[in-house]
Amino acid sequence: MRKALFLSVFALAGLVSFNASAADELGEPGQLALGAERVFGVNLWSTTVTPDGGDDINSSGTSVGLVWNADTPTAFAIPRFALDYMVADGVSLGGSIGYYSKSSKADQATATGVEKDVDQPGEHGFVLAPRVGYVIPVTDGVDFWVRGGITYFSSTMEGDPDDTEVSGLALGAEGALVVSPIAGFGLQVGPTIDFGLSGTTKQGDAESDVTARNFGLNAGLVGWF
Repeated sequence: MRKALFLSVFALAGLVSFNASAADELGEPGQLALGAERVFGVNLWSTTVTPDGGDDINSSGTSVGLVWNADTPTAFAIPRFALDYMVADGVSLGGSIGYYSKSSKADQATATGVEKDVDQPGEHGFVLAPRVGYVIPVTDGVDFWVRGGITYFSSTMEGDPDDTEVSGLALGAEGALVVSPIAGFGLQVGPTIDFGLSGTTKQGDAESDVTARNFGLNAGLVGWF
C-alpha cells in the first residue's frame, strides 16, 4: 500500500513536470487535474452509534499520518487519488477515490509453550467522493481551490464469527491552498471536513445507525495539463 502510493506520487510528479512548459495557470477551461490528496495530515474524528432501544455510544480520537492515515473507524482520512476537469473558467467537476487494506500477525504461545504467528483480524475499506469546485486566484503561483460534494464510505473489519461492516454518506468540503513552484505542478494544503449525513454499522443480525465526522488539516500534490 505505502509503496504503491509512493510510486503513484512520483509518477504524478513526473507526468506534470513533463507537461510543465505547456501548462497554464490552474483553473483554465479544458484542463485536467490529477491529485494525490490527504497524503499526510492531522485528523480529528468522532462517531455516534445508536443501537435499537439503547443509549448512544460516542467515540472520538486524533489521527496523525504520513502516507498512511487509516487508524480511524471510517475511511475519511485515507490517501486518495483525485481527478478533476475544468468545465469553465475556474469551475471544476470531478471526484476522488481511496482504498485501504490492513493485516497483521501477533506472537501467541501454544499450550506447549511454543510461540507461533497468529493472523489478527484484517480490515479494508474505501471512500468515493464526487465533487464540484472553484479555483480562486490569489497571486502568481498561488490559488485557493474550494471543493465540495457527497462522500460515500465503507469499511469492513473481520471478526469471528461475524464481520463488522460500516457504511454511510457524508457531506464533504475542502479548501486547498495550492502553491505552484513550477508550472503545472503544486503542493496543496488546507482544511477538510466530512460531516456524516447517514450510516449503518452491522455485525451479524445486529444493525445500528451510525454518524461519522472528520475534521482535518491535510496536504498532498496536484498536477494539471
